[in-house]
Amino acid sequence: RPGWHTECAVFINIYGGVDVHTGGVDLCFPHHENEVKQLQSMDTFTPRFMHIGHLHIDGQKMAKSLKNFTTIRSFLENDDGRMVSQLRYMFLQVHYSDPMDFSNEHFEQSKRQLHLLHNIVETIRNSIEEHKFNSNSYSSIDNSVLITDYQSFNNRINEHLTNNFQFSLVLKDLHDYRTKVFDYINKTDNPSIHYLKSVKQI
Repeated sequence: RPGWHTECAVFINIYGGVDVHTGGVDLCFPHHENEVKQLQSMDTFTPRFMHIGHLHIDGQKMAKSLKNFTTIRSFLENDDGRMVSQLRYMFLQVHYSDPMDFSNEHFEQSKRQLHLLHNIVETIRNSIEEHKFNSNSYSSIDNSVLITDYQSFNNRINEHLTNNFQFSLVLKDLHDYRTKVFDYINKTDNPSIHYLKSVKQI
């Protein structure tokens, strides 16, 4: 279907190019490869492609013909106010270019993991409130290991995001760091308010 490729290339050329061109992984060849060649022949800027993995439902590709088709709107009909963030968390666990298998088990697991992150935020808030009148808690952080861990964590997050949006690795490191922060709060008599406020902003 050469007309299909031409249509996309012409639109991109008319509007002066695009920075990011998305599409399903099934469009890599022949559609996008032909589109690139046509854009190059017009000396038009070739966009960066982001190919999205297919959504599977309980191990099968979602399709109307399989009668396993659903929409986010219908899924959220029974939203209790938390399902949007839970659904987003579940999507972030899989790289955008990989296929994602949706199941109720996977969704429930995502809900539990997100709850752990909400829990550590609440724990930090409570600790700050508990120690806000303790002058020792406002001293500078003298724990070099704590500082190193914090800096290393932020560096890793930046690396994951600049390396093709590796959000699944971000979440893994976030949970590892969550455990360290939880241990620090529970094992420290006067946790640093400055440190906790910095962590809470992540």
